[in-house]
Amino acid sequence: MNRILKVVLVLAVLLAFPAVTVNRALAETQVAICHVPPGNPDNPHTIMIGESAVPSHLANHPLDRVGACVCTEFDEFGHCLNP
Repeated sequence: MNRILKVVLVLAVLLAFPAVTVNRALAETQVAICHVPPGNPDNPHTIMIGESAVPSHLANHPLDRVGACVCTEFDEFGHCLNP
């Protein structure tokens, strides 16, 4: 009886959170963003976010830009000057 209860609970969870929702989220085109963390501009790094989230992200992070972070100019301490 205990095993049957576990199977029923697993099925209930699977039905409550259908895989279709997950698949739709994964199907969204991902965009590379050069993210400059607030308060830590010396640590830019590339993140991937859903295409629909790009406008909001850029509005909230004015130093960020579309595209991967590529540094070609460094200061004397090795910090990137043009992420």
